Amino acid sequence: MVHRGFLRSALYVMVFSALFGCAQTPHTDTRTPQSSIPHDFRLLLSEGGGVTGRWQGFLIHADGQVFRWQGGLARADSQQVGRLKPEQLRSLWQQIQSGQLLSAELLSPGNMSQKIEITANGKTHRLIWASNSDASPLQKQVSRLYDSWIRMIRDLE
Repeated sequence: MVHRGFLRSALYVMVFSALFGCAQTPHTDTRTPQSSIPHDFRLLLSEGGGVTGRWQGFLIHADGQVFRWQGGLARADSQQVGRLKPEQLRSLWQQIQSGQLLSAELLSPGNMSQKIEITANGKTHRLIWASNSDASPLQKQVSRLYDSWIRMIRDLE
Protein backbone atom coordinates (compact mmCIF):
# COMPACT_ATOMS: atom_id res chain seq x y z
CA MET A 1 0.00 0.00 0.00
CA VAL A 2 2.80 2.36 0.75
CA HIS A 3 4.12 1.68 -2.68
CA ARG A 4 0.74 2.46 -4.25
CA GLY A 5 0.39 5.75 -2.33
CA PHE A 6 3.83 6.79 -3.48
CA LEU A 7 2.98 6.08 -7.12
CA ARG A 8 -0.27 8.01 -6.83
CA SER A 9 1.52 11.02 -5.32
CA ALA A 10 4.20 10.87 -8.01
CA LEU A 11 1.50 10.73 -10.70
CA TYR A 12 -0.21 13.82 -9.25
CA VAL A 13 3.09 15.70 -9.16
CA MET A 14 3.81 14.81 -12.79
CA VAL A 15 0.34 15.85 -13.97
CA PHE A 16 0.41 19.16 -12.11
CA SER A 17 3.96 19.84 -13.29
CA ALA A 18 2.96 19.17 -16.88
CA LEU A 19 -0.10 21.40 -16.63
CA PHE A 20 1.20 24.29 -14.59
CA GLY A 21 4.98 24.04 -14.66
CA CYS A 22 5.16 24.64 -18.41
CA ALA A 23 2.63 27.44 -18.53
CA GLN A 24 4.08 30.46 -20.22
CA THR A 25 4.40 33.63 -18.28
CA PRO A 26 4.04 36.85 -20.19
CA HIS A 27 7.40 38.34 -21.12
CA THR A 28 7.84 42.05 -21.45
CA ASP A 29 10.96 43.26 -23.14
CA THR A 30 12.16 46.43 -21.44
CA ARG A 31 14.96 47.04 -23.92
CA THR A 32 14.57 49.79 -26.46
CA PRO A 33 14.62 48.39 -29.98
CA GLN A 34 17.71 49.53 -31.82
CA SER A 35 15.60 50.80 -34.67
CA SER A 36 13.81 53.33 -32.45
CA ILE A 37 15.38 56.75 -32.26
CA PRO A 38 16.66 57.66 -28.77
CA HIS A 39 14.80 60.53 -27.12
CA ASP A 40 18.06 62.48 -26.69
CA PHE A 41 19.24 61.95 -30.28
CA ARG A 42 21.10 64.86 -31.89
CA LEU A 43 23.17 64.88 -35.04
CA LEU A 44 25.58 67.71 -35.71
CA LEU A 45 27.06 67.98 -39.20
CA SER A 46 29.70 70.66 -39.62
CA GLU A 47 32.65 71.82 -41.66
CA GLY A 48 35.22 74.49 -41.12
CA GLY A 49 38.57 75.40 -39.68
CA GLY A 50 41.28 77.05 -41.69
CA VAL A 51 42.79 80.44 -40.93
CA THR A 52 39.55 81.94 -39.62
CA GLY A 53 38.57 78.95 -37.51
CA ARG A 54 34.92 79.45 -38.49
CA TRP A 55 32.56 76.51 -38.68
CA GLN A 56 29.12 76.08 -40.17
CA GLY A 57 26.68 73.27 -40.23
CA PHE A 58 23.36 71.75 -39.32
CA LEU A 59 21.90 70.33 -36.16
CA ILE A 60 19.18 67.67 -36.30
CA HIS A 61 17.08 66.90 -33.22
CA ALA A 62 15.21 63.70 -32.30
CA ASP A 63 11.90 65.28 -33.35
CA GLY A 64 13.26 65.93 -36.85
CA GLN A 65 13.81 69.67 -36.50
CA VAL A 66 16.82 70.89 -38.47
CA PHE A 67 18.75 74.06 -37.65
CA ARG A 68 21.48 75.88 -39.58
CA TRP A 69 24.26 77.61 -37.68
CA GLN A 70 27.61 79.24 -38.33
CA GLY A 71 30.40 80.61 -36.21
CA GLY A 72 32.41 78.90 -33.55
CA LEU A 73 29.77 76.53 -32.18
CA ALA A 74 26.26 75.26 -32.87
CA ARG A 75 24.42 77.96 -30.96
CA ALA A 76 20.93 78.33 -29.54
CA ASP A 77 20.31 81.33 -31.85
CA SER A 78 20.59 79.18 -34.98
CA GLN A 79 17.87 79.28 -37.65
CA GLN A 80 15.40 76.48 -38.24
CA VAL A 81 15.46 75.34 -41.86
CA GLY A 82 12.79 72.66 -41.70
CA ARG A 83 11.82 69.31 -40.31
CA LEU A 84 12.75 65.85 -41.53
CA LYS A 85 9.90 63.44 -42.17
CA PRO A 86 9.73 60.55 -39.67
CA GLU A 87 10.84 58.06 -42.33
CA GLN A 88 13.86 60.26 -43.19
CA LEU A 89 14.82 60.41 -39.53
CA ARG A 90 14.44 56.63 -39.14
CA SER A 91 16.55 56.08 -42.26
CA LEU A 92 19.24 58.40 -40.92
CA TRP A 93 19.31 56.54 -37.57
CA GLN A 94 19.47 53.18 -39.33
CA GLN A 95 22.40 54.41 -41.44
CA ILE A 96 24.21 55.47 -38.27
CA GLN A 97 23.68 52.02 -36.79
CA SER A 98 24.41 49.96 -39.89
CA GLY A 99 27.55 52.03 -40.54
CA GLN A 100 28.58 51.43 -36.93
CA LEU A 101 29.29 55.12 -36.53
CA LEU A 102 28.77 55.03 -32.77
CA SER A 103 31.82 52.80 -32.41
CA ALA A 104 33.93 54.02 -35.36
CA GLU A 105 37.17 55.86 -34.62
CA LEU A 106 37.96 58.67 -37.00
CA LEU A 107 39.89 61.53 -35.45
CA SER A 108 41.97 62.97 -38.29
CA PRO A 109 41.36 66.71 -38.49
CA GLY A 110 43.13 68.85 -41.05
CA ASN A 111 43.35 72.52 -41.89
CA MET A 112 39.78 72.31 -43.21
CA SER A 113 37.73 69.54 -41.63
CA GLN A 114 34.33 67.94 -41.62
CA LYS A 115 32.74 66.62 -38.45
CA ILE A 116 29.86 64.40 -37.42
CA GLU A 117 28.81 64.51 -33.78
CA ILE A 118 26.17 62.00 -32.69
CA THR A 119 24.45 62.18 -29.31
CA ALA A 120 22.31 59.21 -28.33
CA ASN A 121 21.48 57.40 -25.10
CA GLY A 122 23.42 59.87 -22.99
CA LYS A 123 26.66 59.55 -24.96
CA THR A 124 28.27 61.74 -27.61
CA HIS A 125 30.50 60.33 -30.32
CA ARG A 126 32.62 62.48 -32.65
CA LEU A 127 34.08 61.74 -36.05
CA ILE A 128 36.34 64.33 -37.67
CA TRP A 129 38.43 64.17 -40.83
CA ALA A 130 40.37 66.46 -43.14
CA SER A 131 38.44 67.71 -46.15
CA ASN A 132 39.92 66.75 -49.53
CA SER A 133 42.50 64.35 -48.19
CA ASP A 134 43.53 60.84 -49.20
CA ALA A 135 40.79 58.88 -47.60
CA SER A 136 40.86 55.61 -45.68
CA PRO A 137 37.94 53.23 -46.36
CA LEU A 138 36.25 54.41 -43.15
CA GLN A 139 36.73 58.06 -44.09
CA LYS A 140 35.21 57.42 -47.53
CA GLN A 141 32.20 55.71 -45.95
CA VAL A 142 31.65 58.46 -43.40
CA SER A 143 32.16 61.19 -46.00
CA ARG A 144 29.55 59.60 -48.31
CA LEU A 145 27.03 59.52 -45.46
CA TYR A 146 27.86 63.11 -44.51
CA ASP A 147 27.34 64.27 -48.12
CA SER A 148 24.05 62.40 -48.49
CA TRP A 149 22.74 63.87 -45.22
CA ILE A 150 23.75 67.39 -46.28
CA ARG A 151 21.89 66.90 -49.59
CA MET A 152 18.80 65.69 -47.71
CA ILE A 153 18.90 68.79 -45.49
CA ARG A 154 19.47 71.17 -48.40
CA ASP A 155 16.29 69.78 -50.00
CA LEU A 156 14.42 71.23 -46.99
CA GLU A 157 15.65 74.76 -47.69
